[in-house]
Amino acid sequence: MAMKSDSLHESPLADLYPDDPPLMEFGGWEMPRDFGGIVEEHETVREDCGIFDLSHMGRLVVRGDNALDEMDRLFTRSSRTAEDGRALYGFFCNEQGGCLDDAIVYRKNDHEAWLVVNAANRERIVDWIEDQSPVELEDRTFETILLAVQGPKAPSILNDLPLPALPESMFRTHWEDGTMVASTGYTGEPGGEIWMDVDGGRELFETLVDEDRTLCGLGARDTLRLEKGFPLHGHELSRSIDPVTGGLEQ
Repeated sequence: MAMKSDSLHESPLADLYPDDPPLMEFGGWEMPRDFGGIVEEHETVREDCGIFDLSHMGRLVVRGDNALDEMDRLFTRSSRTAEDGRALYGFFCNEQGGCLDDAIVYRKNDHEAWLVVNAANRERIVDWIEDQSPVELEDRTFETILLAVQGPKAPSILNDLPLPALPESMFRTHWEDGTMVASTGYTGEPGGEIWMDVDGGRELFETLVDEDRTLCGLGARDTLRLEKGFPLHGHELSRSIDPVTGGLEQ
């Protein structure tokens, strides 16, 4: 594998990547651009199933008696009034309405929610939440991994793995023993995302590689989201582009 810049983070799965993929800098991380061709990976996700290492994404946990009330004050979607297990896509906005980040908040229970934020904005969002609120906040980015299994065949593949069952409805979540499986994604295809500890994540990733599942890099992730019209912070959204201007008022 190519040498990593000392200033960049590396996925805890990086040493398990096959075939020495080309790497690219993204959000302060060094991640695979592709594992054999962006077009081929894109088409595989649309027609079959692709596996993405998303461990560069920020993974935060908020807890406390008032945690969901505080999230309602800071985020554009209400986790306080949602059902347990609900995943909510929305925005952290500044006082002018500009988008600090788009994120998904996963309500676990009355006192706890898990958040996935963009890699480039993780430190900014951590600092902003801590400045704005007394909520208990834990940054679990470097203690965990995040994998996405996406495509028409992804649900059956996920349900054959020793994981919590994939929820049938979109934007639903199941937890078990510190692992979360959510029916969310960034490709416009069925499937899910898996958040778990590093040791378990490495074992799962090796299983998927051994089963010859198609690994996909950040190149296909970008073309897939563009094809479906999904925004990327820093492009369609930013601190100077609010969600309404970005066409995301609904």
